[in-house]
Amino acid sequence: MKLRLNKKGDEDISQKSMFFLFAVMVIAAMIIWIYITLTSLRDAPIFVSDDEYISIYTERFLSSPDCFAYTDVGTGNVYSGIIDLNKFNKKQLNSCYVPNEKSKYEFFLTLQYEGQEINIATENYKTISKQIPNYVLVVNGNQISKGRLLVGADYDE
Repeated sequence: MKLRLNKKGDEDISQKSMFFLFAVMVIAAMIIWIYITLTSLRDAPIFVSDDEYISIYTERFLSSPDCFAYTDVGTGNVYSGIIDLNKFNKKQLNSCYVPNEKSKYEFFLTLQYEGQEINIATENYKTISKQIPNYVLVVNGNQISKGRLLVGADYDE
């Protein structure tokens, strides 16, 4: 026994199959486009402006226990934005910021507090191209005082 479809049913099946064929092709093209876009972005270099780069390292200087951030001996808490005066020296700066061969930045830091000023710089520092002020607290033994950290950056253009 043969099943015969009328013309109306025959047309309905052909339209649906054409729609699904077109939909599958569009979805496949979108998946291929997304894959190509994501793989090309994976290898693309990321460009960061000089101000952003300096800001990122300033945050590291002020927040990392390996840099200048104060660490409470009793609790082990690290306090961002509070500088431990015992850590503020050239040796600590050079261990905190280790430039690679592609790096074009060197840093000069000036800590101003209670009428005093301490200057330290990285190994290959030459001149200040840009300087950014940051308000901080300074811990010197048991004393805490207000201060200002000027982060100067020297970079080759």
